[in-house]
Amino acid sequence: MAYSDLTQSTEYLRAVSGSKIDVIFLQDGRENFEPIGRGSGFSWNDDFEQNPVEEYGIPFIDEYADGKHTGTGSLDTFFIPRQNDRMPSVEDFINKSYTVVEVIAEGYPNAGTILNVFLKLKITGIGTSMSARGLKLQSVSFVYSKRLTGQQASDRGMI
Repeated sequence: MAYSDLTQSTEYLRAVSGSKIDVIFLQDGRENFEPIGRGSGFSWNDDFEQNPVEEYGIPFIDEYADGKHTGTGSLDTFFIPRQNDRMPSVEDFINKSYTVVEVIAEGYPNAGTILNVFLKLKITGIGTSMSARGLKLQSVSFVYSKRLTGQQASDRGMI
């Protein structure tokens, strides 16, 4: 699906349900290796550093200098033994990086269209929670170097 097909559709101007989104989590350097195949939540945040220019003799901030970018996020999934075994542990987390692609899920208009690509993602933590009733859950926190929007990914030929 070409990104331009999405931009020309009515779906481009509508809110999107999380159930219409698929998150593809790939380990860099290992083709088709998905450590996480199923999930229930995904959140991310681009933080753009803005440094206040504080000057004596001026009682307020009148200027900000652009700084660096930091990307952080988390992925909520179910505890599945196979997924758990594919995730990094204290013995092998060094030098592992990932690419995460957020796409429109199969069965929906414009399925397969890339919405976001997260590059050079590094896992910063893995945790679980459970109770006697309900599912055992797993949460993965991460940082990433760069996020490309669907349009930016399309412009770079990733779509």
